[in-house]
Amino acid sequence: MKRPRVGVGGALVLSLLSTVATANAAEPPATPAEKRGVSSRERRAPFWTWDANVEGGIGALFEERAHLSGFGRVRGGLLRVDERSVSEPRFLALGLTYELSDFSPATFGIEVEALGLASGAWLQLGALVDVQPRPGAKLALGWSLFGVEGQVRWDKDDGVVWAAYGKLRVPVGILGWALSSRR
Repeated sequence: MKRPRVGVGGALVLSLLSTVATANAAEPPATPAEKRGVSSRERRAPFWTWDANVEGGIGALFEERAHLSGFGRVRGGLLRVDERSVSEPRFLALGLTYELSDFSPATFGIEVEALGLASGAWLQLGALVDVQPRPGAKLALGWSLFGVEGQVRWDKDDGVVWAAYGKLRVPVGILGWALSSRR
């Protein structure tokens, strides 16, 4: 069997291909950040930016009898962005809230929220006081845009008042971060 002859041009092409293959084999595999165009040296330390959140819910308010209840809430504050884990950036939000509901025309509060971007899981914890004044607390947890929330308020005449809601939220600050050119 005759072996095919490789001319000078063919030898040059084979030599270049061999050089490229050897160079690629010597490079370490790219990290997920490098595949997105961000080297591990360019990953930023955690930083703070603006935050806003809009949410609404519907559920039950348990006074003397349970009845249908709903609320709308906005939050403004600060957002801590931690991009050290490229596979799951983490967020911590701290802000002031204003809530309008059938229970009270104005409820003011402070809220902290933790969220993992890859899992979509989030947790909110807050303290609140409405215009009656009734102090209270809330706890919410969820996935992505959906969640459940429990509230408790203390009323001097009625005692403890509970509420449970299913809610929809729009994390404006996190969406702003995701759409920014810094990412």
